[in-house]
Amino acid sequence: MGIGSAASQDRIERVAIGASLLCLVHCLVLPIAFATLPFLANTMPIPEQVHVWLLAFVIPAAGIALLSGYLSHRDIRPCLAGSAGLMLLASATLLLVETAWEMPFTVIGSLALILAHALNWSLRHACRRG
Repeated sequence: MGIGSAASQDRIERVAIGASLLCLVHCLVLPIAFATLPFLANTMPIPEQVHVWLLAFVIPAAGIALLSGYLSHRDIRPCLAGSAGLMLLASATLLLVETAWEMPFTVIGSLALILAHALNWSLRHACRRG
């Protein structure tokens, strides 16, 4: 038995996937834009604290979505992939700021979260059909 209705679980999962995708786009596109358009870096500075705020949103959103899915399908794999992704994102945000490792940890963490949510979604829908 899951948390809330199936429609509610789907909305939570969509938000969590969207947040992971935004994180990935932010990580990959924004530095390229700033490198190629130096005036953007001066006119639109983004404080490093934004990453902490995003992480504070992503952790509960992913946690709720993955826990809800686990309670429906009882498969631990999405939770493991999601936990690994969250640990990588937290490491990048809190420990590796402005190092060569920040972007790779963020990209891999975002991809792990996307994989976790996609697997979670698939397993939840398979449970409903089966």
